[in-house]
Amino acid sequence: MNPHSENEPDEGVVKYSNIHEDHPIADYLLPQNEFYETRSLLYKNSWIGETPDGVGYGNLSTLAFEDQFIITGTQTGQLVTLEPKHLSLVRDWDLAKHVVRSTGETPPSSEAISHGTIYDSLKTVRAIIHIHHETFWKSLLQKYAPIVSPYGSSELAHEIVEKQQQLATQGIFALLNLIFYLFA
Repeated sequence: MNPHSENEPDEGVVKYSNIHEDHPIADYLLPQNEFYETRSLLYKNSWIGETPDGVGYGNLSTLAFEDQFIITGTQTGQLVTLEPKHLSLVRDWDLAKHVVRSTGETPPSSEAISHGTIYDSLKTVRAIIHIHHETFWKSLLQKYAPIVSPYGSSELAHEIVEKQQQLATQGIFALLNLIFYLFA
C-alpha cells in the first residue's frame, strides 16, 4: 500500500529555506538509544519508510535543548536503522521567513519547520513522531478535525499556531493525506 495521496506529488520535498552546516553533531547533543529504538520500530511497522518511487516518508524528533531539536534527516526513510550521521540538529527556525538553520551530516527532514512550530507552540512537548498509517489516519479523522494545510508548508506551521490549544488537548493531529503527528 502506498501511504501517500496521489494529490501530493511533491511529498518529501523540503519547502523551507535551509541554512545547513555539514559536520557531525556533538556527541552530547545526540539522542539516547530510545530514539533509535523507536525509529526502528516505526520502520519495522512501515509507518516510516520509502515509497516505491523512492520518496522517504515519516520522521521523528526530540528536544536537545529548550530551543533546539534533533530530527531525522531528509530522505532517510529507506534506512532500516539510523546512525548519528542520519540526524540533524535544528538550531533555529523562523516561521515568518520560512527558514531553518541546522547542523549535521544530513540536512533535516522536510517537516523540520512544522516540528519547530509544534515545540514553540506546545511547550510541554518533548518529542514528535510523524508517521503514515491509513487505518489509524481514518480513525483520527472520525474523532478530530484535520489540519488542512499542505505538509511542510508555512501554511501548516501557521495552522499549528492557530490551533495550538486544540492540539495541546488532543496530543495528536491528522493531515488530509494519511499523515499524523503524535506528541510526547
